[in-house]
Amino acid sequence: MIQIITSFLYEVRHIIFFYIIGDLITTQAALGSGAYEANPFLISFTTALVLKLVFLILLFLVYRSLQQRPVSWNICRHSIAGIGVIATVSNMLVILWGSSLFQFTGVV
Repeated sequence: MIQIITSFLYEVRHIIFFYIIGDLITTQAALGSGAYEANPFLISFTTALVLKLVFLILLFLVYRSLQQRPVSWNICRHSIAGIGVIATVSNMLVILWGSSLFQFTGVV
């Protein structure tokens, strides 16, 4: 079981770095600089951290169920990591320039 968890953590390292750590840190920094959180479920750092850890546990279950389907697993994990990169970059833009990635691109 330890080997499965270790393998999972290695495969989701980009998710952990961008979607969990990067998003949490940059969100807190953006909130500290006067930005607001648009997601009502993430009203506090503790709530956000707990939800991200629950997400990681659920992702582990997905990992286990998709071990026989590597293409599906790769699409899943790379998509989530990509969302994490977008969220982190967007938060960094809010910190640096006061507008999110979506505001810069005209989406919002």
